Amino acid sequence: MDVALLVLLLGVVIAYEDAIISFVSLTPVTTGSAALDSLATVLIIAPLTCVEDLHFLSKTSALGIFIIFISFAVIFASGLIENRLSGIWDVSWDDMWPNSLTGACNWFGVTVFGFGAVPITFNLMESMQDPRGMPRATEIALWIVGCTYAIIGNGIGILFKPSVPEFKSDVLQELPDSSWIPTMIRVSMSLVLTITAPILLVPCAEIIEGKLRMVDLEHKPQYRILIRFGMCFFCASVAFIVPSFVHIISFIGAFCVVLTSFVFPPLLHLALLRKKMSETEGVRLFKRSDKELGRFAKKQDETERYWRRTLQVDAVLLLLGTILSLLASVVIFLDLIRAS
Repeated sequence: MDVALLVLLLGVVIAYEDAIISFVSLTPVTTGSAALDSLATVLIIAPLTCVEDLHFLSKTSALGIFIIFISFAVIFASGLIENRLSGIWDVSWDDMWPNSLTGACNWFGVTVFGFGAVPITFNLMESMQDPRGMPRATEIALWIVGCTYAIIGNGIGILFKPSVPEFKSDVLQELPDSSWIPTMIRVSMSLVLTITAPILLVPCAEIIEGKLRMVDLEHKPQYRILIRFGMCFFCASVAFIVPSFVHIISFIGAFCVVLTSFVFPPLLHLALLRKKMSETEGVRLFKRSDKELGRFAKKQDETERYWRRTLQVDAVLLLLGTILSLLASVVIFLDLIRAS
C-alpha cells in the first residue's frame, strides 16, 4: 500500500512538473531550455520540502482556487470571442465517445484520476476534529468535483470545437501567445502548481524515511535533505524525459488510483469478511454499528445470505478493477512511449 501511495503522489508531482514546464515555455520567464526550466523548478520546490512547518503553504489554497477559477473564466471568454456559440451546432454523435481504444483508456485514466484524492483524505481522517463526518464530506466533494469537471471539460471542448477539433494537450496551449492575459494565466497556474508540489512530496519523503530505520535522521538531517532533493530531481528528470502532461495523468489514474481506490478496498474487505465469517457467532471485528454494515439479521440464514451477496459484490469489483487497470495501464504506457 505504501508503494502504491508513493507512486501515486510522485506521479502527480511529475504531472505537475510537466505542466509547469509546458506553461512556462510560452511565457517570458522561460530560460529557453526545457532542461533549465526543469532545474529551476527543482531549485524552488526542493527547499520548500525541507521546511519543518508547511502550514503557511496551506493558506494559499484559497488563492489557488481563485486563480484556477479566473483561468477557466478567461478560457471560456476566449472561446466565446473566437468562435461564439457556433461549436454547439458542430457537435455530432461521434463526439460523445472516444474514437479508439487508446482514446478510451486515456479518458478512463483522466476520469479516475479525479477520484485519486480519496485514499489520501482518509489517511488524514483521524487528525480531523470530527472524523465521522469525513465520508460524507468526501462524497459531497466528489459530486461537486465530478459535476464541475463535466461542465468545464465539455463546455470548453464545445466552445473551441470550430478552431480546435481535438485537444492534443492541455487547453492553455491553445490560447494565444501574444496577449498578456494568457501569459498571466500560465504564470499564475505555474505558481499554484509549484506551491502545491511540496505538500505532496513531504508525505513521500516521510514514507521513505520511515523505511530507513538504520539511519538516524533526527541527528543527521542532511540525509533528510538529500532524500527530498533527490525526489525533486527524480520528478523533474522524468517530466523532462516524458513531456506529456495528459499521458502522465492518464497513466497515474489507470494504474495507481484504480489500485488504491477500486482494487485494494474490495480485496481488504474480502479478507476481513472471510475472517469475520470464521469467527464464532457474536464476535464482531468491525468497530462500526450493524446499521452501517447493512444491519445483520438475527437469523443465521439471513446473515449468511448477506455475506454471500457482499462477497459477490467485492469479487466483481476486484475483478473489474484489476482488468481495467491492467488494460488501460498497458495501452496508455505504450501510447506514452510512442508520444515520447
